[in-house]
Amino acid sequence: MKKLFLLLTCLVTFICYTQNNYQEGYYIEKSGNTVQGFVYDTDWANSPKSIKFKHTLTAEEQLIKIENIIEFGIKNRIKFKKFNVNIDVSKSDTGNLSHSRNPVFEEKELLLEQIIAGKASLYLYEEGSQKKYFYSINNSNPEQLIFKEFYYEYPKIAQNKYFQNQIWDNLKCDKITMERCLKLKYELSDLQNIFNDYNKSVDTNYQLVENKKTKLKFNISILPGMAINSISVNNIFGSNDENHTILSPRIGVEFEALLPFNNNKWSLFFEPSFSKFEKELEYNSYYNTIFNITTPYKYSILYSAIQLNFGFRHQMFLNNKSSLFLEAMISNDNVSKKSGINNNNKGVYYFNKAFFTQFSVGYNFKDKYSMKVRFGMPGIISSSLNEYTYFTKYNNVISVIMGYKLF
Repeated sequence: MKKLFLLLTCLVTFICYTQNNYQEGYYIEKSGNTVQGFVYDTDWANSPKSIKFKHTLTAEEQLIKIENIIEFGIKNRIKFKKFNVNIDVSKSDTGNLSHSRNPVFEEKELLLEQIIAGKASLYLYEEGSQKKYFYSINNSNPEQLIFKEFYYEYPKIAQNKYFQNQIWDNLKCDKITMERCLKLKYELSDLQNIFNDYNKSVDTNYQLVENKKTKLKFNISILPGMAINSISVNNIFGSNDENHTILSPRIGVEFEALLPFNNNKWSLFFEPSFSKFEKELEYNSYYNTIFNITTPYKYSILYSAIQLNFGFRHQMFLNNKSSLFLEAMISNDNVSKKSGINNNNKGVYYFNKAFFTQFSVGYNFKDKYSMKVRFGMPGIISSSLNEYTYFTKYNNVISVIMGYKLF
């Protein structure tokens, strides 16, 4: 087992080292000079303070600070441009809202993500949970679309939706009505749709822009497999420990939430699974340690449980069709009331519930099919047979699990 874990660690280290997240891109220096190469794509959850750059895929990595550039982008995916803008710095968390509806502006030099480029351009600045949208007409310097929550009568919260007026005043066309503006939400999808509609109405050559930002996604998969279980019988005098390996089929369903950053490489999952086996075994119990007398016993074991797994997953893309992934989880074996050891009809000794941790390494193909090997850090389910002997069941030491994504 130690050699297996060592091999796994070496494999993961190699994968992480060789994984390529560099995409064809560029940056523009303050002088206006454009440098072509490859930008490290982290699918920025916040507006970046710096970027990693290579002139070629085999070249040395460089760290480029935004102070030294005015723009950078990744081909056909994302673009950031630097501007001096007035941004509202009012607190947005509920516990620190102000009692004023008016924004508090500060002038800052910021790198804004360009969501839409056209006669009316839309930009985004993101920092933590805060999202501020900016607009520009005919390549003018961007202005913030104003949305602010504030206390008007504590603890009641009101909203300043001045952005609706800004859009009505600046994006007038046949497709944009006052009624539509008043229904607008300060959300990317709503703003993107109305900017696209405006640009299309004033420019017949305008190409509609789809949102290329990573979104929160949900998957459901079915997970059949085989678990290797270990049963050990231990004598209290420390002698004649016996171990038995039992295979058991398992079936599970996984509910996965892919987090909306870092190209959906991180996800959370909940996986309930069912496993059952029944086996007749034999052990030797010592009744006289002086004369070394042993008595063989036959017993049967019934194990039936719903295992609840809560964990996270990290994917490492190899190419457009395949990826490797790692998982870590907390597991809870909810054994059935009938699960236990039957000692030749002398009594049934029932198993107890167990909590333990598990880790997996796996391979995904075409975002549809997967296979993984899961390693359990043993959780103990014990049951005493008599005053001399007790049983310990180590949960799912190794499981081999196939996966098929339903949707």
